[in-house]
Amino acid sequence: MRQSLLVSNELSIETHQAIRHVSHVLDLCNNRSDLLSINSRSASGISTFQLDQNQKVAIKSIEGILRRFLSLQRDSTNCRIHSHTLDELLDLICQCSNYRIIPSLSCLETMWTLQQEVHENQMVEQSERYLRKKLSRKHVGRSIRLLNNWIQWSQKKTSNLKLPNPEYVACVFRAAKEIGMSMTTNMWALYQQQYTIQPEVIPLDQFSTVLSILSESPSCWKEKQVLVLKQVEGIFRARNDSSVSQWIPELETALEAASAAGLSHDATWLYNLLNDNHCSDGPKLQRYLELWIQSIYNDNDMEGSLLYLENVLLRSDSNILSRLRDRRFYNKYLEKLSRSGMVDAGERAEVFFMEWQHQAELFVSSTRDEWCPDKESIRYVALAYLQSDSSREAQLSAVRRFLLKHQIEQ
Repeated sequence: MRQSLLVSNELSIETHQAIRHVSHVLDLCNNRSDLLSINSRSASGISTFQLDQNQKVAIKSIEGILRRFLSLQRDSTNCRIHSHTLDELLDLICQCSNYRIIPSLSCLETMWTLQQEVHENQMVEQSERYLRKKLSRKHVGRSIRLLNNWIQWSQKKTSNLKLPNPEYVACVFRAAKEIGMSMTTNMWALYQQQYTIQPEVIPLDQFSTVLSILSESPSCWKEKQVLVLKQVEGIFRARNDSSVSQWIPELETALEAASAAGLSHDATWLYNLLNDNHCSDGPKLQRYLELWIQSIYNDNDMEGSLLYLENVLLRSDSNILSRLRDRRFYNKYLEKLSRSGMVDAGERAEVFFMEWQHQAELFVSSTRDEWCPDKESIRYVALAYLQSDSSREAQLSAVRRFLLKHQIEQ
């Protein structure tokens, strides 16, 4: 134990000294006025050369420090690299950005590998969930910071850096989702920068993961959810139809996120796609329908979605009929219809009520049960008539006609 502490202390001292020296070199790179103190062309040429040399020295020094730590992390059982050390190392890399110095790809990749391995080792050591979650949040935050700088560097004309593999970014977003992080401005900027640069190579699971994080973020992010869903649609429609089956889990995740966000209208294409690819799988179809219906309950602008749902619910489909005795969905639909403000909401509610009752009677006949519409569904149909733009007398007349027609006690 004492040996471990000695190694850690020595490493900490060595770290501070190395970082201080490299920071000094970076300061020299930035302080052109000192280098250009002699006002002559020849001196300027020498200063420019010296500036380039300092930049190279700084980058090589950072590479050396990172490789040293990575080697210690992998080879020494007594060495423990703490997260605050990683923060200092990342500060050093980001200092390059402040001074318009582009670090090498080796710097960035080594930093990524180092912080990932340190994180994984500490995750094993920490037993309490609170500490593990706190550590993970810090890990994700550092990853986002590193990747944001990486993408900014890759956009510079003088940079030879390639954009990080989209899997790097997907890994960060998956980690954020696992620990329940809401979307932050930096995370959104990272996603947007990556999408703007190379949307065609972003894996679909990254889209669905971002949607999931957004669905758990504040409501002010809803417009961003719509944007991501449209991006998913655009990217996916450009793919070959034969690839649908391999992306089913990601598409299901996207539908769940859209449902939580109340994006029924924007997710209709997604529901149809999943529905078409599971036409013989009753439980799957049930699940997709439940998710899509749930999105209507959360959606403020629901008129188009309600009309679409009406057609779905009243189709002659055995998989749909298996849900007919669950009045929850049908009464919720009638409730939304009664509050939709549609001019013909009353007529639509009654037609739906009649068709629902007819299909339900056929369905329960084989079980010898008796079917009676409950008071809740009747009340919603009446409310739908009362919400029309007709006169009060016409509204009440329509309600009475409905009750008499279906032999319901007033």
